[in-house]
Amino acid sequence: MYSTIDSRLTSPSRKREREDDVQLIDHGYEDRVDDDNKGSPRKRKSSHQQPDILRGYLILHRVACDRKRGHERHEEIEDYLEDQAGISIVVYKTYDCREYHEVIQDQFERLPTPDHPADVTSLLPYFFRLNKDGIQATPKSWDTRIQSPILKEAIQGITGIETDCLSSWQDMEWVTVFITYSTTADA
Repeated sequence: MYSTIDSRLTSPSRKREREDDVQLIDHGYEDRVDDDNKGSPRKRKSSHQQPDILRGYLILHRVACDRKRGHERHEEIEDYLEDQAGISIVVYKTYDCREYHEVIQDQFERLPTPDHPADVTSLLPYFFRLNKDGIQATPKSWDTRIQSPILKEAIQGITGIETDCLSSWQDMEWVTVFITYSTTADA
């Protein structure tokens, strides 16, 4: 199985939707301080760190594919996550490459083969195209991982469940509501 980030799984017209999957929240906490010299309050950045429970979440789309060719240039998920500081929750949506191609196989249109003296039979699989974007791929599975230690403790305290055991949450709405409530309650 080959599993990496694959932004090409969905059609190019869904680029904006994929970008919307990344949610980062910055609260920029500020304190009011009285300036003894001027007698007027002024703002300064707080010296305490932003609680990491208020950070955003990230949805990663990854593809499981047993074909070796064509996947060499995909970025490894671990490398990508290293550059994503400030993420509390990572949702992994996994798609099956071969299964998706079977679903959309009938939507491909054969292109005319070139009139060339060389033998092009080995290239025939490449003479197909989609006239329009294929249907949206459905994840074969999905899995949620909590990155934030404070959020792990909070969920464990509320539910009594070890967060290491949480996988394939079927109802992510409460997580979104929890994050939204937590971030707006302090605003």
